[in-house]
Amino acid sequence: MVRSKKGFTLVELVVTTFIVSVALVAVMGGIRSLGQADVKAHEVELLQQLAEQEMANLRQATDPNTELSSGDFSDQGYADVTFQVTAQPSGTDNVDEVKVVVTHGKEMQSLTELMYVPPATTTSATTGGTTTTTGRGARIR
Repeated sequence: MVRSKKGFTLVELVVTTFIVSVALVAVMGGIRSLGQADVKAHEVELLQQLAEQEMANLRQATDPNTELSSGDFSDQGYADVTFQVTAQPSGTDNVDEVKVVVTHGKEMQSLTELMYVPPATTTSATTGGTTTTTGRGARIR
């Protein structure tokens, strides 16, 4: 009996199926990782935008030290996203280093900026005039 050499043997088909299966599992794992990275990138981008928005609110304030030092973004639909603002002297008169930290779960983004803080003014009881002092008002902590 003469045997034809056309086609594949059963062993070749099993080995090929195994190799394709392993490759497919690896590709699917890579796709899953890409999906997770995309979700994380969107979340980080959102946190960065919210931090920038809060920093813009502080820039528009007459005195950043009078603004809220912490809160959330529930008015924008992000009740589980919180922010905290800290300010510390920069070493230059009337300039503070202001830091906004926005947090959602384990993710966190922060922005730091030098910001002008107007000198505190007080009214003198004896002269009725306005005096500029070198001290500062209440701080954001």
